[in-house]
Amino acid sequence: MNTTIEQCLDSLDYYLNNWGFQHKTIAPLVYGIHLKVERATYPEELMIKCLGKVIKAIDYGTKFNYVREPFLTLTDLIDEHRLQRITPSQRLSLARYLLAKQPRGEGVLQYYFRLFQRCFTSDAFLASNYINYSMVCSKAIDYVFREISGGGFHRQDALEMGVSILSKCLCKISRSDETLLKKRFDCLFNYLMTGFNQRSRQAAVAILVHVFSFSTNRNMTEDEKSNLTTEIISCFHGYRRNSIDIWNVHCFIQTSCKSSAVKDWIDWVMMNMSGDKSY
Repeated sequence: MNTTIEQCLDSLDYYLNNWGFQHKTIAPLVYGIHLKVERATYPEELMIKCLGKVIKAIDYGTKFNYVREPFLTLTDLIDEHRLQRITPSQRLSLARYLLAKQPRGEGVLQYYFRLFQRCFTSDAFLASNYINYSMVCSKAIDYVFREISGGGFHRQDALEMGVSILSKCLCKISRSDETLLKKRFDCLFNYLMTGFNQRSRQAAVAILVHVFSFSTNRNMTEDEKSNLTTEIISCFHGYRRNSIDIWNVHCFIQTSCKSSAVKDWIDWVMMNMSGDKSY
């Protein structure tokens, strides 16, 4: 607590270079950087140096199993400008770290979702050819499914992260990508039908619209996606919810909705549910 941020960085280098990764020394130093950055303003060059040193620590991969310290510190340090200033190899290390982690504690998920979104939607990352964006999109969708299915406390964080990731990153992957095309969206549709939070339901629709546009090769603009999302929400307001069965919803939309795009969308939803799709 009585050391300067420069001393923290020197100590981090010393321990990593001479002793390798040892959690009892590295984690407190990384957390110390978080405390100092949180409480004071430092020159930009020093902040970029801090980010590089923390990335050096997390580059030890599976050895850094405790995620609270790096998540907190990285959240303090990362912004678009600094992501542009670090090296390509450092960006790759950061991408690998975020894709490899499977955080579950309520105390770290919000930081993870924030980091995941901030990094993979940044211009610095999007300009990189070495990031597996199929894995990025797949992981974002899986976290949305997990938070919705499990009634997670960070459901809204996951949904907003999912919308942001898909809006920026789907263009980076092949339209024949099997990982994405094999996903089934039952839980997202069921949440749309049963959820009461309007903001969350709109995010759920936005995710479905992004994947619909991608998988049907429609190349919709962001304005077109936004308009379709609004039309779908409006159509669902007219549904009485006497049944959440997909067949009843499909019938209602096909007979009551004037928008051909909404009708195409509900057809696609039916084809991407886990049940019988041979209608």
